[in-house]
Amino acid sequence: MKILHVADLHMDQAFEGLGKLPRKVREKLANENLNAWKNTVALAIEKDVDLVVIVGDTFHQSVISVNSQHHFINGLKRLEQYDIPTVLTFGNHDYYAPEKYWFDFPNNVHIIISEEIETVDVRLKTGELVSVSGFSYQSKWLSDNKGKKFPVKSIDSTYHIGLYHGQLQSGNVDTDRYAPFNLAELKEKGYDYWALGHIHQPQFISEEPLMVYPGSPIGHTRKEINSRGVVIVGMTGKEVSLEWLPVAKIAWQKVSISLKYARTLSECLVETEEQFNNVSWKGENITFALLEWCDIPEQLRQEISKELEQLEVLSYLQEQLYKLSNEQVWLVSLSQETLIDRLTLPLGLSAQAIQDEIVAFNTEEKFNQTVLDLLKQPELRQILEQDSRFKEAVFYETYQQLLNDLGGRGAAKYEN
Repeated sequence: MKILHVADLHMDQAFEGLGKLPRKVREKLANENLNAWKNTVALAIEKDVDLVVIVGDTFHQSVISVNSQHHFINGLKRLEQYDIPTVLTFGNHDYYAPEKYWFDFPNNVHIIISEEIETVDVRLKTGELVSVSGFSYQSKWLSDNKGKKFPVKSIDSTYHIGLYHGQLQSGNVDTDRYAPFNLAELKEKGYDYWALGHIHQPQFISEEPLMVYPGSPIGHTRKEINSRGVVIVGMTGKEVSLEWLPVAKIAWQKVSISLKYARTLSECLVETEEQFNNVSWKGENITFALLEWCDIPEQLRQEISKELEQLEVLSYLQEQLYKLSNEQVWLVSLSQETLIDRLTLPLGLSAQAIQDEIVAFNTEEKFNQTVLDLLKQPELRQILEQDSRFKEAVFYETYQQLLNDLGGRGAAKYEN
C-alpha cells in the first residue's frame, strides 16, 4: 500500500517578511499556494498512491475564499477520476463549519468532522481494507488529549492509520491548546502509521510505530525554511518506507558568505557577489535568500555593523543579486555572524546552552507562557495572538538584549 500524507497547506496564507518585492516576484507568488495543492494531486497520480490523507489546516483561515475552495475541490475530483480515496480532517486554522463550504465534496472523500474520534474503513483498489481513525477541530483551540480516546488497532483491517493534528503534551494547561497528546498512549494503540499535522517543520517523533510530521509543503515564512513537501509512505506487511517529495516551486535558503579575505567594505561586496554565483539555489521559480556574513575581519566588524543599520547595503544587494540570479533569487535579510562563542561565560554555562535557550523561547507555547498576563487584556490579546511580525520583533530584541547583557556583540541583522 502507498499513501500520500500532507498537512498544513495553509492555502490562503500570505508570504511574510519579504519587504517590497519586484513586480515579477509578486506575479510568481500569486498562485503558488494553489499550485502547491495542484502539484500534490499530480504527484499522487504520478506515484499511483492508494490513499491520500490530509491532516488539518488545508486553509489558513476559518473563513475560506470561494476561489481556494474551488481549486481544492477540483483537486479532490481529479483524485476521484483516478480512483484514489482521500481522508480529510480539519485543524485549528480551518476548523470545520459546514456553512462555510460552497461546493460539495466528491464521493471519494471521507470527511472526519467531529472532535470525537471517528474511524472510517476504506477499501482500496488493491482489495486491502484500511481503517483510518482521527478527529477534527470545531474551534481554534482543542485542549483535550485525544490520544487516549483512539480505538486499538482493528483486527479486521490490513492496516490501521491514525490522523492527529496536534502537539506533544507539555504539561502546561495554558499552552496545551492544540490537542496535546502523550506519545506512549499513541504507541499503545498498535497502529501501523501515525500521520501527524500542526508542526510546520518535517520531523519524526517515533520510529516504531512510525509517527511523522510532514511539515508545511510550502514555506510561507523563514521559520519554514526546512519545508520538504509531502510524504509518500510505502507499507508492505510490517515494513514501512518514507520519501519526502517537493510540491512547491519556491524555497527559503540560508547561505553563509565568508569575508575572511576581505580587507575593505568594497571587497565585502565583491566577495558576496562572487560566492553568491557559486550557490546552488533550491527554488525552481524563486528562492528567498537569508545571507549571513561570517569570518569577518576584526577591523571591519564595527563598521559593518554600523552600515547594516542603515539598510542601504541590504537594498543595494537586493537589486544586484536579483539581477545576478536572472531574477530567480530575492534577498530577504542580511546578517552578521553572532560572536556568542567568543564570550567569557560563567562556569557551567556554555554558548550552545545560551543559543538553545534563545531558540526554545521562539515557539508559540513559550511566547504565550511568557506573556500570559498580557493575554488577559482583550486589546493586547488580539495583537499578541494574531500578529506574527510582532512576535518575531519581540524575539529578536530579546535575543540582542541577552547578548548585550552577557557582554557580547550579537548578530547585526536587518530586514527590509
